[in-house]
Amino acid sequence: MTEKKDKIEVGVIVKPHGYKGFVKFKPWLDCFEDYSLVESVFLKDLEDSFFKIISIVPQGKKFQIWKLDGIDSLESAELISGKIVCVERNFLKNENEGVFYWEDFEGFKVFDENGKELGTFTDLIGSGGNDVLVLQDMNGEEILIPAVKEFLLGFENDKWVIKIPLT
Repeated sequence: MTEKKDKIEVGVIVKPHGYKGFVKFKPWLDCFEDYSLVESVFLKDLEDSFFKIISIVPQGKKFQIWKLDGIDSLESAELISGKIVCVERNFLKNENEGVFYWEDFEGFKVFDENGKELGTFTDLIGSGGNDVLVLQDMNGEEILIPAVKEFLLGFENDKWVIKIPLT
């Protein structure tokens, strides 16, 4: 049985920004405001991975400059470059607000409206407009499902119920 994860991957630290420990961050969430409530982050694949956020400053439309507690030099910023940033789920919008994250789909079994098992969600493709979920069916074939509410009917008992679009 797959369970929803407590930590959500929200972006990646791209590189140091200056020499005082600031880092350039590439957000994966659609809305920059989603980061304003985040107080701390976890960096994936790092032993001491918990960091408090001191400041976040937008840089253009696609990046932010972050200052993390304990990252005070160019060298320490270089050590965390390339790391994926995770946030506790409770800091982010949730399904009650119409928001889902890849972690809400990854590895979950998928059923149709009639209760027939269709397969498992295996990938997410960001397409610019709407994201597309990759469903691997029982025969190993991939089916692309638009990640929109018209096709995602609900999540109950650790499984997704979807409507398969006709082609």
